[in-house]
Amino acid sequence: MIDLAGGKAVDSLDGRSLLPVLLQATDTHHTYVYGTSSKDGRKTDYPIKAIRTSRYKYIVNPEFEETYTSWITDSMLGTRWPGYDRHYGYWLTWMAAAHTDARAKKLVNDYLHRPAEELYDLTADPDEQHNIANEPAVHDIKLDLRQRLKQWMITQQDVHYSEAFFASLPSPNF
Repeated sequence: MIDLAGGKAVDSLDGRSLLPVLLQATDTHHTYVYGTSSKDGRKTDYPIKAIRTSRYKYIVNPEFEETYTSWITDSMLGTRWPGYDRHYGYWLTWMAAAHTDARAKKLVNDYLHRPAEELYDLTADPDEQHNIANEPAVHDIKLDLRQRLKQWMITQQDVHYSEAFFASLPSPNF
């Protein structure tokens, strides 16, 4: 936006100008996009870190041993949070369906119990339903994205970075 206004960005800013995208000189701004969801101080206490390319999304869940809870899942516990009533209806329908429908049961289980790492091929699986993190065909892609995410977490001084966690992730030789 600084470029668009005719200014010059200071060196202390990280990031790049969006001007080439806005002027349609390119349709790509980043090769890698990083994402994080962390403790919000009120309800969501489950850190999730991710890196995405145009084709793949790699996710790590540093506290994968814990059950994922959120504003949505609290509805099953009968907890009411002001402003979040709109979420209760569909979560309760998922929970009810999980008693009789195998697919619904898997969706609920996958939502509540997340693996240490996830990898999705967004071209083949845009809804991210098939975790391919342990498939030999994408082993090198997973390791590359894992290393990039790890380095980004270090650079960002991410409080959830743990060398022990990353060292514990499987790295089988296929």
